[in-house]
Amino acid sequence: MEINPSYAFAWTNKGSALYYLGKFQEAIQCFDKAIELDPNLAEPWNNKGLALDELGKHNEAIECYDKAIKIDPSLAKD
Repeated sequence: MEINPSYAFAWTNKGSALYYLGKFQEAIQCFDKAIELDPNLAEPWNNKGLALDELGKHNEAIECYDKAIKIDPSLAKD
């Protein structure tokens, strides 16, 4: 089985793994690749926001959260 470099979910998962390792900038690069491949996935937008928040880039993080919520309103919690 070949790895498909155009599979947005794989890039999202790789980004999540890097995020949990504290490699926030590398994680953002993966989330950006996932977004490039499928900009209508909410998860990489949300996760990019989390990574940006960790880097102190709060305004950019909010923009990502807004995009994620626009795609999937269930992400907005009470």
